Amino acid sequence: MAKCPKCGKEIKELNNIQEVYHSYPMRIIKKGKNKGKVVYERPPRTWMGTFNTWACPECDDDLFTNELEAIKFLKGGK
Repeated sequence: MAKCPKCGKEIKELNNIQEVYHSYPMRIIKKGKNKGKVVYERPPRTWMGTFNTWACPECDDDLFTNELEAIKFLKGGK
């Protein structure tokens, strides 16, 4: 099992933290019984940001910014 280099605890997984943006178009209903109601359209448009890290699930410290390094670590590599 892998051991976190920051807190020293044994871990079997990493938390992948990603920056994701959602855009919900908002409109106001103009007619009918719901006139004046604010509506957020679904599904949202989604796109990825540039932040992508793998963190220890015990101490929440970021350990890796590269997926291949995170995989190697979990498989027992340094």
